[in-house]
Amino acid sequence: MPIQAVSVLEFDAAALSPTIPDEAAPFTSPEQGEVTEKRKKKEKNVIAKKVKISKVLKEAQAEAERVWAEVDRLKVASEIQVVEVERLQEALQREEEASASLKVALALSEDKRKKAKEEIDIEKERAVEVFKSSSAMEDIKIAFTKETFLEEFEICMRRSQRTS
Repeated sequence: MPIQAVSVLEFDAAALSPTIPDEAAPFTSPEQGEVTEKRKKKEKNVIAKKVKISKVLKEAQAEAERVWAEVDRLKVASEIQVVEVERLQEALQREEEASASLKVALALSEDKRKKAKEEIDIEKERAVEVFKSSSAMEDIKIAFTKETFLEEFEICMRRSQRTS
């Protein structure tokens, strides 16, 4: 809002002075002198009040201008803040979109890892089954059984020798 100038009444106290030069003063009675003095005093009071009002108006105008300047400054600061908030909101939205993309990628990665682990486990089981049914496993079983038999036979022979 633009600053509006307010006219301030300015008074020239000397120009409004009700004093009449002594040479032009007519001869008056003492009662008229008192009335004239009272009127002069009243006019001086009015002039003093007008001067005081003028001073107060000038001060009020200066304060109003200061306030309007502050309002303008705050409006500019507010506009700057609005622009900054909008920029930050856009940045936040981009970050949220990136975060969502990363979450999707992570979920896909975890799914792939789980699938791969399941496939590996299946392959392990299949390999174990293949090995169990292979001739190599049969040979290992036979060798183990033979070795166990021989060890037990030796144990039995030692016992029988001790007892005899």
